[in-house]
Amino acid sequence: MLKFLDKILVYITSLGGHAHLELELFFRYAIAGGIAAVADLLIVWSLVEYAHLHPFMAGAVSLFFGITINFTISRFWSFKSKGPLVKEFVIFLTVAAVGSGINYVTFVVCIGVLHVWYMAAKVIAIGVAWVWNYTLNRHVTFKNFTHTVVQSTDRKI
Repeated sequence: MLKFLDKILVYITSLGGHAHLELELFFRYAIAGGIAAVADLLIVWSLVEYAHLHPFMAGAVSLFFGITINFTISRFWSFKSKGPLVKEFVIFLTVAAVGSGINYVTFVVCIGVLHVWYMAAKVIAIGVAWVWNYTLNRHVTFKNFTHTVVQSTDRKI
């Protein structure tokens, strides 16, 4: 699937010349986050509807899986990082811990205060936390990444 997404990025960059590296990183991270978010949503839904967990507990459990999926895709595909795995994972977990707090508080406030349906609340919470996570992961976790911009010439930047 990621090769398919690479082909899409090649096509998009061919339409407008060379894509700016930051724009490509943003889209790659958004795709990684999207995959992690879908997994997060499927897990929270399954736990609430089939395991009959309270939405608050299900939301906390689904967060763990979303973080793990996001790190793996972000490190190996979005940023193609060659940095020390353990160091990057610890930093990513720290960023994710704060992001998880943001996610969970947003989720609880949406449900408990604003009376938003739990699935809509989860989508809102993921979006708010995503902004935090991208900013810190781009500028702290993967600041010294090695990245090849996807182009038909495969020119390294």
